Amino acid sequence: DYAPLWVGDLGLTTRAERLLEELSQADNEGLEASEYLPTSLSAFDAEAATSGSQLELARLDVELTVAALKYAHHAYSGRIVPSRLGGYIDVHPEELDLAEVMERLSRTVRPDAYLAGLHPTNGIYTHLRSQLQHLRTVSDTSLDITIPSGELLRGGETDARIPLIQRKLHALGLLDELIYSEGESRSLSMVYDDGISSAVRSFQSLRGLGADGVVGPATTRALNSDSTSRRLELVTLNMERARWLPKVLGEQHILVNQPAYAVRVYDQGEVIHTTRVIIGKRQHQTPMFSDELEFVVFNPYWNVPRSIATNEMLPQLVANASYLDARGFEVFGPNGRVSSSSINWGSYTASTMPFSVRQPPGAGNALGTMKFLFPNQHSVYLHDTSSRHLFSRETRAFSHGCVRVQNADEFAEVIMRADGWTAERIAAAVASGRNQRITLENKLGVHLAYFTAWADEEGLAIYDDVYGRDEQLRIALGDNRLAMK
Repeated sequence: DYAPLWVGDLGLTTRAERLLEELSQADNEGLEASEYLPTSLSAFDAEAATSGSQLELARLDVELTVAALKYAHHAYSGRIVPSRLGGYIDVHPEELDLAEVMERLSRTVRPDAYLAGLHPTNGIYTHLRSQLQHLRTVSDTSLDITIPSGELLRGGETDARIPLIQRKLHALGLLDELIYSEGESRSLSMVYDDGISSAVRSFQSLRGLGADGVVGPATTRALNSDSTSRRLELVTLNMERARWLPKVLGEQHILVNQPAYAVRVYDQGEVIHTTRVIIGKRQHQTPMFSDELEFVVFNPYWNVPRSIATNEMLPQLVANASYLDARGFEVFGPNGRVSSSSINWGSYTASTMPFSVRQPPGAGNALGTMKFLFPNQHSVYLHDTSSRHLFSRETRAFSHGCVRVQNADEFAEVIMRADGWTAERIAAAVASGRNQRITLENKLGVHLAYFTAWADEEGLAIYDDVYGRDEQLRIALGDNRLAMK
């Protein structure tokens, strides 16, 4: 016999009313309430369902169960299957046991509280949710101001656009106080002073532009693209990504936010270290996935990926067989190590070359003085670099997929502290020049994430979508073949 969950002798029960109320608030969680409205109802109104035939009420009862299960699944692990978005997204959110969900829904008197508890509790999600609520209640329209195009604006100049730029920067939280002209008119200043220039540089830095404080076409376009509606959309997209993270990030963990070109180390939910990183080029993207940091290698060898050896080094070797010897690289064939100058490189193609290449430890090693390993199918890791000047760039997508860490020695000290490593001990290991692999006793979670909207106690930051993954996600959320699980 069919035992209804939500319908009683007088229509929908109190439990059903609570369920409908929770479903109606789905938009507050970055979901779409319309996805969970039973087809038998025109609105989330329990009173509208108090009458009807026994068959109609039975149908509504089933529809409510389906809606509750769908909501539970979306709340817990997201609306789409992330790995379907491409090979660079190796993310597999934890799934609910729907039989267990049914059992919980059938016996709880507060299905609303149960469903609400399925949303992520990590700070990334909760801060984004707070920003979503804030953006929906903001009455100030300054964020939607359009800055007219015009001549380049530099410090000290006067221009009629300055008041508009001020208001926009103030709405973005980058300018603490509006600057007024002297006198009694209380009109906003049209002088591009140091305070406004500093705020412009902060904005440029956040958007991956050259932080020179000059307002030109690129900065104007970026300012004009930053509107309330765009921020709402980006926050919603990134709340979806926050659902994909593991439910337990780790008491101490590392999070690389690729669009921000930054890595943060967390301990008990608090950021204890942050620094700049360099990520993969668009054609060699850094993937998204989670793993566990297990090893630190001092004075590492760089085993040159085959793609680099064949696509980038082989053409150089055809022109100059001693190319690798002159640069200190080691070449290994089927019978051991050989000199690059002894090989007729022109007789090989990318698919037939039988040699591997590695770079020994040293000042010019591409991995710098250390690398941080979490073995994975992508052969991606964090490491130091010999090209440290690139960290001064605002846009830092230069690698072949691995993540280069600024001030790697300081980063190592933070993550190895629990294993008894001090700054002095790390410096001594590097100075020895000896290749040394350390197995960490206290392993850390590593999350290579992708958040173009990031919220914390400081507010909301928007970053450029360096790999175009926002558009991928936007399309997927509108395509039932991807959105349905």
